[in-house]
Amino acid sequence: LLAQVAAEILPKGVLNVICGRGSTVGQPLVEHPLVAMVSLTGDVSTGRKILQAASGTVKRTHLELGGKAPVLVFDDADLNAVVEGLRIFGYYNAGQDCTAACRVYAGGKVYEKLVADLTSAVKGIKVGVQDEDGVEIGPLISDRQRSRVASFVERAQMAGHMEVTAGGQAWGGPSGGGFFYEPTVIAGARQDDEIVKREVFGPVVSVT
Repeated sequence: LLAQVAAEILPKGVLNVICGRGSTVGQPLVEHPLVAMVSLTGDVSTGRKILQAASGTVKRTHLELGGKAPVLVFDDADLNAVVEGLRIFGYYNAGQDCTAACRVYAGGKVYEKLVADLTSAVKGIKVGVQDEDGVEIGPLISDRQRSRVASFVERAQMAGHMEVTAGGQAWGGPSGGGFFYEPTVIAGARQDDEIVKREVFGPVVSVT
């Protein structure tokens, strides 16, 4: 739809949308001698492949390889404001956002209360089909992505020192359809944990 709208505004050829797999569409584009620059939003493994493919013709590259947006909560913070912000920006678009506030570091004096208040707030988030009244977040993009999110949470639980204080379950949505995952809070995360270091890209916030 974006391409159709753009075609009515821009001269022909300014914007092209080409869909397909990496091996059949992405790689030929990256390796093509007339392509001068490649920009990627994706994971680290894809970024490595892009760099390798672009090196043959020494292209300019811009790689956004999935960050873990940190939130620092000091002991004198306004916890109500922090929780309100995390409730929105940690779970917006079901966490499928490169700037999702998904990695929280809390001062020792406020940690317990922050976890308790955030857990309570997140349990109140209404999940469902976006056009239903009161719905705040919708489904994940695919069953594969939901499975990926669920696997991150399962591995965190198996580590032993982390606790899922809210959410942690996949479900089929209000009518049984859709790739929904409950808004989730994981407490007790450590800096070297996978859930802290790797981008989940789902409705999951860890607190350290």
